[in-house]
Amino acid sequence: MSTDDSNTHEAETEVMAALRSPSLQRPLPLIGLALLSFSAVAWFIRGQVPWPESYDVRSKVEAFEEVRQEVEAVLIGSSQVYRSFAPVAIEAELEKRGHKLNCFNLGMPGMGNFETDSALHDLLAEPTPKLRYVFIELYTWSPSFAEANSFAERPLFWHDTRSTLLTINSLDYAPAKARMRFLRSHLEHWLWRMTNYGSGPSISKALLPDLWDQPAEDDASKARDMRAKLSASKGYLALEDEDGDEIIKRHESLQEKQSVFKKKVTDLVLSEKKRGSLDKYNIEALARQVRFVEATGAQIIFLIPPGSTLTNDAELLLARGHIPDLVNYARPSRFPFIVKMDWRFDLNHLNREGAERMSRQFAIDLAQRLDRDASEAKGDVAD
Repeated sequence: MSTDDSNTHEAETEVMAALRSPSLQRPLPLIGLALLSFSAVAWFIRGQVPWPESYDVRSKVEAFEEVRQEVEAVLIGSSQVYRSFAPVAIEAELEKRGHKLNCFNLGMPGMGNFETDSALHDLLAEPTPKLRYVFIELYTWSPSFAEANSFAERPLFWHDTRSTLLTINSLDYAPAKARMRFLRSHLEHWLWRMTNYGSGPSISKALLPDLWDQPAEDDASKARDMRAKLSASKGYLALEDEDGDEIIKRHESLQEKQSVFKKKVTDLVLSEKKRGSLDKYNIEALARQVRFVEATGAQIIFLIPPGSTLTNDAELLLARGHIPDLVNYARPSRFPFIVKMDWRFDLNHLNREGAERMSRQFAIDLAQRLDRDASEAKGDVAD
């Protein structure tokens, strides 16, 4: 054996002996116990984190909790859902047609697919005893991530282990060049969430509110007012009722963006003629959503809001049996009012009049569904 080999062998022997040394092995169980304790405490504390305040998410959830025990139908999705379907108008039209159904709009501004899925699971984890219908917006399944929102309150809130694994399992539906960047972003958010990194203020305010200065009366008053508005409107709020210069500018600039609006209309009209594709859909994730909702005793109905260009993808998913039911309001050929500027607040959202028109149409379709379900229920009893 050469001198170098002999020295290497001796070094390896010394390392192995050191690893077997009681002085080194003794702390290992303590380290493991410390990590386990840290994880348990972090998990417990994480459960105390309230819903995010941004975009009035917490106010909407609190308004929903006030009526959870009576709600029979919920609509959940992005601002396309939030600004298009007014439960008060829906219920009024249903009553004209001989039906009563207590509805609530859980749509939230900027809510994408994975946040919607997370909110669905969080909100329906608690019993909602009278729930019959869940209308959920259909999205593609690319786990894209807006860097501008990195480590903000909302993305940190929904990056629990289940939702993060869902984003990882959906990486195949993202552009190949972006997959590693998306993977890193989602894992970083999961790690921040699991360790409660950066969440100290919100957690301590929830657990020890007396140690913090109370919010300014103006802020507290605004939160109360928003919760009251959302309670009265059952989760819907017209953009005309929002405050802020940015909202006003969006409306005022609509007339200046007629060419952009015409292109959006063209894209929407063409989307009716395109062949559907399933390349961007996580079929197993859709199936899990269906199983989760059905386990609550409710029906799940996928929803295409006005403005979506996923019309024929959705119809193909339905035809192939990947989703059990669908309502599609992104068809200008059937609903021409959705592409008229008079019914728009900005490029992407209906105004109050447009939402009331959309809500009446939704109620007409829902009344037919209720009639059909009642007829089928009578048939089952007769059998």
